[in-house]
Amino acid sequence: MSNSEEKIRELAKLSILSNRISEIHEKNLKAYPFIFFNGVKEAAIDYELERGQKNHVKFVLTLKDGQETPSLEKRLSALDQSVKNLFWKEVSTSVIMNGKKVFDSSAQEEAPRD
Repeated sequence: MSNSEEKIRELAKLSILSNRISEIHEKNLKAYPFIFFNGVKEAAIDYELERGQKNHVKFVLTLKDGQETPSLEKRLSALDQSVKNLFWKEVSTSVIMNGKKVFDSSAQEEAPRD
């Protein structure tokens, strides 16, 4: 693990204790919608992070009219994995685009596996 990765992990642990995320975490979360999706007009992020309890990050996005988003499932999965890498693997992610819920990883994690 690189020195930067170690620092981010330590900041994630501190966020549990302080009940606040670090500036680095906040900047990453705010940038993710613009990295993973095309034509984002507005992005709001809401989160509840209590390790062992509620672990959820919600992205509420408004896309420009008529904006196409190819490979949406791959983009949503990559966003979810990036949030998990930023904090810890138990964090779930949901995405609302133009008022419609398009993704919720907590539902996938709770689904029975074959």
